[in-house]
Amino acid sequence: MRFAIGSRDSELLSLVHFIRLKPQLPKEPKSEVREPSGVSGAYPVMWIAREAGDLVSVGMSENGVVGEVATVRRASRGWVLVEVASFIS
Repeated sequence: MRFAIGSRDSELLSLVHFIRLKPQLPKEPKSEVREPSGVSGAYPVMWIAREAGDLVSVGMSENGVVGEVATVRRASRGWVLVEVASFIS
């Protein structure tokens, strides 16, 4: 497991807790179809990495072949899901 966010344990725990709650993306207008609509919670956290600005990516997978990547950002009260994508390597 790789954690490249260089933060306190409490921040890491709050992030993993947020991901385990299976957050959903904000609702978009009906004309816009978005897949997936949120974190499925089907996979364990495999890696966490800081991205540009205030974004953090969380990779979730059993084996690194099939899984999800969630992009989140820190908000005044916890975390906000910005984007989620499924992957198959």
